[in-house]
Amino acid sequence: MKSSGASGKYPSKNAKDSDPLLPKNFDAPPGSLPTQESAAKLEYMLYGRRWFMLALFGSVCFVNNVVWLTFATVEETAQTYYNKTPFQIDIHAIVFQGIATILCLVGSSIIDTRGLRISITIAAAVNFFGSWVRCITYFVKPDYAFWVEIAGGSIVALAQPVLLVGATKIAANWFGPNETTVATGVAALSNLIGMAASFALSFALVKKGNDFIILYLVHAGIATVSSIPTIIFFRSKPPTPPSGSANSKMEDKLTLHDFKYIFKQPSFFVLFISFGIGFGIFASLFSILDQILEPSGYSEMESGYIGIAMIVSGLIGAAISGPIVDKWKIYKEILIVGFFGTAASSAYFYLALYTTYIPANKYIVGSALCLCGFFAVSILPLSLDAGVEVTYPAPEATATGLLVLSGNLFSIIILVIMNVLQKPDDGSMIDSVRFLLAMVGASFFLVIFFKKDYKRIAYEKNENQIATPINAQ
Repeated sequence: MKSSGASGKYPSKNAKDSDPLLPKNFDAPPGSLPTQESAAKLEYMLYGRRWFMLALFGSVCFVNNVVWLTFATVEETAQTYYNKTPFQIDIHAIVFQGIATILCLVGSSIIDTRGLRISITIAAAVNFFGSWVRCITYFVKPDYAFWVEIAGGSIVALAQPVLLVGATKIAANWFGPNETTVATGVAALSNLIGMAASFALSFALVKKGNDFIILYLVHAGIATVSSIPTIIFFRSKPPTPPSGSANSKMEDKLTLHDFKYIFKQPSFFVLFISFGIGFGIFASLFSILDQILEPSGYSEMESGYIGIAMIVSGLIGAAISGPIVDKWKIYKEILIVGFFGTAASSAYFYLALYTTYIPANKYIVGSALCLCGFFAVSILPLSLDAGVEVTYPAPEATATGLLVLSGNLFSIIILVIMNVLQKPDDGSMIDSVRFLLAMVGASFFLVIFFKKDYKRIAYEKNENQIATPINAQ
């Protein structure tokens, strides 16, 4: 059912108070919720294929991030081979960040109005086509080959706005109430696995300039293996809904009122700022890790290995926090622990790298950054899922898109300020790291004010509406 307008989509207080199915302070689109009589007849199903759908989506995200960080660990080789400046080489990554920032809300709108199947199959096709375009560089002189690579990379980048916001939607459409946080985490963290794989592939395959074509062919091969089954088999949702909240959702055109409703939720506004700062801190730290460590004697390769270790640590953290939240629904508590752990480990890193209070060596500095990754990465997918909880029944991709937009904006701001604070004489970034510590502290302080206003959970718990999902054969 489609609503007739913004005023009908989010009813007045008197309208919602008259519905015995709804918890207090709960807004829902009229007609999108089952009636009290029909709710008792519903039987929600969990299909085994939901994990296959999640794997397909994750594979598309994986490919996109593998291509994104093509030059991250082989930048000097790329500069020499293509005869380009560092900034020109960075154009490849800047295009991804720019498109993700500018078009993330467009990606949200496409998912919410056109559905997951159309959105994700287009993203898979874009990955496939752009990755193979980059292989044309084999037939072009290096000076021109670089711009062919940029063209192919830009095509792949067009998929990112959809992929960055799709995690919560696939979790809501396919997974039960006690699985959404884990599903969101797996989908979102496939991006980080792709980043780590990109680092490793570049290390292993590129020893000289002529090796770039081998790297591009490997990327294109991975894109092919991911894209073909996704285009053939991926579906938006199962034949029957996995939960009451999934059954209540409806496809609708986005309106300005949707955004007003989302930002009227105090908990979402807290997440919008705290998640944006947290995402910006991690993205900035990861992007210029070599720049931070190099003045202290770390090589480009050592910085790369530490970056991979940070991601692996974050995956472990997410694997622990996701099931805990799904079981006990303690979003606020885990968010506070995550932000506090990020702040404490960042302070540990600062003391180890720049002071004599902690005997510094590469293992201690590396362990400090791994702890930072453990806490910082684990709270990112948790924040996305919490954003859906506190804005239900608003479209999942819209709420997620707004959080991603905040993260990208803060990433740019924090990265620029950290570069400005770098000391010109010796390249030290001690002032930049101090600024980073201040931002981490601010995000921890802010998340304390996050309110436990879990609308989707409240809806699922309503005894007259909820039915226990059963596994479909």
